Amino acid sequence: CQLLLDGLSVYMLHEDVESLGILVYRLILDYVFAVDAANNYAATSDLEMKRFKTTEPEVSSCTFEIAPSVYLTSVSLKVTPSVSTQTWHLINLPVSEYQKYTNADGEYGWSQQEFFQNYLNSKLYGDDKRVVELNDETLAAANLETIEKVYSRLFNNMAGATLTIVGNVDLETLKPMVETYLGCLPKGKKAPQIVEENMIQIVKGVSENTFTYPLQTPKETIFQVFSAYMPVSTKDMVTLKVANYVLDMIYTKTIREKEGGTYGVGSSLSAARAPYDRVTFMVQFDTNPEQAEKLSGLTVQYLKELAQNGPTAEEFAMAMENIQKNLPESRINNSYWQSAITLNLEHGIDYDAEYEAALKSVTPEDVKTLMQAVLAQNNFIQIVLAPAE
Repeated sequence: CQLLLDGLSVYMLHEDVESLGILVYRLILDYVFAVDAANNYAATSDLEMKRFKTTEPEVSSCTFEIAPSVYLTSVSLKVTPSVSTQTWHLINLPVSEYQKYTNADGEYGWSQQEFFQNYLNSKLYGDDKRVVELNDETLAAANLETIEKVYSRLFNNMAGATLTIVGNVDLETLKPMVETYLGCLPKGKKAPQIVEENMIQIVKGVSENTFTYPLQTPKETIFQVFSAYMPVSTKDMVTLKVANYVLDMIYTKTIREKEGGTYGVGSSLSAARAPYDRVTFMVQFDTNPEQAEKLSGLTVQYLKELAQNGPTAEEFAMAMENIQKNLPESRINNSYWQSAITLNLEHGIDYDAEYEAALKSVTPEDVKTLMQAVLAQNNFIQIVLAPAE
């Protein structure tokens, strides 16, 4: 059931339906109403119904009495269902958002990947409006004039800018090029300021979500995220590399080889210093629907066991050997030194020296302690993409 209100849609949904991101994957009644803004927001049914085709909708005989109340620029609606034994919920959604979900034929307007990414963003970042997916619709809405205006405002001078150049270059050749192409830019007066309140954050708390999509090959995609907002050191980053390597070994031996439920489990344990100090554990894998619930539980179980017991001596030794072997290889890559210079400029640290020192000092107990600290914040998000029946 849909209610149009000055460009906003309100979907009336039965409490038993399964959630699909902002919307739902099925509508369960064939009753549609709207309000007429030109007639003091009186109720009207002049609205075309759009229906998803993942499952056959359940038809309800429930109707609704709509009593609008207008005060200045605000509109209140009292909606009374005719069947008092059913519970309904109002969900506000812009019409433009609603139209993304269907095309002219009433089929899904988004691909499976678009659905998954949109749903993922909504759950990870709490529907933050600054999280925008780059798709055909976003590009179609882009305005060249606006892009040029914003670009010019942000990059019309060098205030607050720091240039780093990394690579096998001749300084005497490089210097006049920098003077010619960058030295001519205006100095500017004041560097742009970062407003931390506007920075994107992973939401806190526990959230487990499932949505369905019509898939040609039945499978489920499991995505799990543990996060913690806490101070991060270079040693913490090395410790996370060790934990990540050990966890990959555990998942390969158990989820892939013992359970035979997936081709592989992708895991990422990382830390960031900006814009917030944060540690993130991410796990993702595909599996068949029959094993999805068991395997999603096992990935969490093994991660918690690693936090409780720490890595074995053998696991720790293998991880350290691999990480230490990679350091000389990293040092011949421009990206490594670009990152090291950036960390020095932003945080005043000698990353290369700290990293090498951490490799010599990290212990299995460090892995255990850090992982326990992350899990203690109890921030967990699970998102499951399942095939529609």
